[in-house]
Amino acid sequence: MKNKISIFLLIILIFTGCNEKKEINNITIGGILPLTGNASKIGQWQKKGIELALDEINKKNDIKINIVFKDSMSNPKNAILAYRNLIQDTQINTIISSLTSVSMAIQSSAEKDKKSLIMLAVSHPKIADNKKYTIRFNL
Repeated sequence: MKNKISIFLLIILIFTGCNEKKEINNITIGGILPLTGNASKIGQWQKKGIELALDEINKKNDIKINIVFKDSMSNPKNAILAYRNLIQDTQINTIISSLTSVSMAIQSSAEKDKKSLIMLAVSHPKIADNKKYTIRFNL
């Protein structure tokens, strides 16, 4: 579990720009998961796992990572609305998404907006190929 948490933290820090020479104490990321609907079981598991990882990370580091979750309902149209909502009024530069159809729906916007997109439970093996801001995280 510690290795997965460390990998998760490293990915978030790299994708949020902490590799730049600036001091960051608070990071907010977005999560677009299927919290209701057909794939809600997957989304709830992912949400709990992310919350556990962030709790562990926040206990052991000076950096505080917060997450704002939005419900995709396993629906690409809802995912697009959730994506727009997350980036509209916040300093969110990294978004975690789940499911192939949802991730594909927001991927082009994330690339265009230069927002890092970490995709979970995405079956398409080449979805992140030739993308600058997208990573498919499948452990």
